[in-house]
Amino acid sequence: SDFASKCHHLRLRVGDSPRIHLATIQINAIPRVMSCPPLQHEMSEALGGLAELVGFDLNSEITSDRSVALTLYWRALVRTDIDYVIFTHILDGSGRLVAQHDSIPAGGQRATSGWVAGEYIVDHHEMEWLASDFAGPIEIEVGLYDPITGQRLLSATGDSRLVLADGIIVRQKQK
Repeated sequence: SDFASKCHHLRLRVGDSPRIHLATIQINAIPRVMSCPPLQHEMSEALGGLAELVGFDLNSEITSDRSVALTLYWRALVRTDIDYVIFTHILDGSGRLVAQHDSIPAGGQRATSGWVAGEYIVDHHEMEWLASDFAGPIEIEVGLYDPITGQRLLSATGDSRLVLADGIIVRQKQK
């Protein structure tokens, strides 16, 4: 493997008695990516001074009969004690939510409280449609929010979301 792994033994001793072995614990260090991975669409938008969205990947054809695969590429700017949630939304032409996926980054594996300044986090989302027969123009928005307060992080321009793509036309599934 490309990251450190250590075994530790948990032992208990009461007074002068011999130590009793309770368990062996394997601790794996988180693999850190310190250079930008390849991505389809480059951008540079910071949210709350915490993270910069440096790009994303998106399926080339979007239809309402399958989830929409979106991979976000974040670069951590500072450390935080808050475990922010990433929201990914698809909005129809009138701004109504038609698909979404919210989660701790990287499928719950990379909480923002564990990010190190300068590292890149690959964050995959499968957005599920609220109605399987949707068709029409959409825009895709993303952002971060505190799950306790609901407060979203803001961009440098004061927006609470980043619009990744708009003008995409969703086709209904072929019968």
